[in-house]
Amino acid sequence: YLSEDRKTEGLALNLSLSENLTLPRLPALLNPTRLAQETSTWLEKIGVRAAGPNQAVGELSGGNQQKIAFGRLLRNNAEILLLDEPTRGIDIGAKQTLYGLINELAGQGKAVLIGLIAICALFASLRWDTFVSWDNFAIILQQTAVIGIAALGMTMVIIAGGIDLSVGSIIALGTIVLALLLQAGWPPLAAAIAAVGACAFCGVLSGLLITKLRLLPFVVTLGMMGALRGAAKGLAGEQPIYPDEETWLSSLMQLGEVGTLPSGVWMMLGFAVLVAAVLKFTRFGRHLFAVGSNELTARLCGVPVDRIKIYVYALGAAFAGLGAVLQFGYLTGGDPTTAVGLELNIIAAVVIGGASLSGGRGTVVGTLVGALIMSVVANGCTKLGLANWVQEIVTGAIIVAAVTLDALRHRKSKLAPDA
Repeated sequence: YLSEDRKTEGLALNLSLSENLTLPRLPALLNPTRLAQETSTWLEKIGVRAAGPNQAVGELSGGNQQKIAFGRLLRNNAEILLLDEPTRGIDIGAKQTLYGLINELAGQGKAVLIGLIAICALFASLRWDTFVSWDNFAIILQQTAVIGIAALGMTMVIIAGGIDLSVGSIIALGTIVLALLLQAGWPPLAAAIAAVGACAFCGVLSGLLITKLRLLPFVVTLGMMGALRGAAKGLAGEQPIYPDEETWLSSLMQLGEVGTLPSGVWMMLGFAVLVAAVLKFTRFGRHLFAVGSNELTARLCGVPVDRIKIYVYALGAAFAGLGAVLQFGYLTGGDPTTAVGLELNIIAAVVIGGASLSGGRGTVVGTLVGALIMSVVANGCTKLGLANWVQEIVTGAIIVAAVTLDALRHRKSKLAPDA
């Protein structure tokens, strides 16, 4: 966290530059020489001119003090950066340096929460009495769960350089399969697993068409979007299906007492930890980034590109299937017309979170922040009493802005070597 009040909350002014920079992560036994060397390296990186590592930070200008506070965050390798007006009260040169560092972090996939905080602050200022409450916070997370858990799978697909436009239809199909199995007398857990498996099979089919026939993911998944929506309507007889008896699946998205969250929210967070671990600590995760960054190089290095693509589309559809289980709990039944257009919100959540539609970049934390932004905007517009058509325009604008930002980041990365 970087406060706007660096003198009170950001720095220990009586301590040296070295002591401020290295404070969050120190070994049990200190090596002053090594810490001084590390401090010198960081001073050069963040553009601070000082007499040396042992100079008191209170002797620096305001801009250099803010650079020290920001450099401490960088050294701590934080995954989430909460920046509260980081350039307030500093000179133009220092602002340019800090903006450059922030853009660099965004390019690396760090989840910068300024946008989310700004949106929350906007709606809180306009509707404090209804927007700022635990009940509304729980509602926002409830509305995020389906998009968030499906976006986890989409994150992996996009990191690998793919796209899946069929996830909305997969969610609808999953709710129908689950409802039909429960009507047939299947145990709830077995029915949920079978529904997720059916969704995963749809992803395998997409992966096979993409890899074996060398078709574009956009074309294949666009076709699958229509075909699977039709399949859901056919299985359901073009009407919703509500099982005769309610099960624990119907309570996954129910709001409980004050201070509690729906089980589906905890389910989303649990799978988020799992996906983050897969991306960071497994060979499969490394292969996803390699395929998305440069498919040809990955293939020449021995990465089984086609197999990775089939796996990732299967996983993406499986997570859409988990989203279908939560959607079933929200609706307490199966609906072949549900989740129409939801694939755009899911993709937007991933891109807003810092992933690149060109592949090779993306984070789980960023995806969840992106999903939260979509839910907060929808919730805030409702609290303001805006009509649905206004909410749809705002959502569409966010999606266009997210794709535009991704295009600009990609263009900048291509021009960077020539700069």
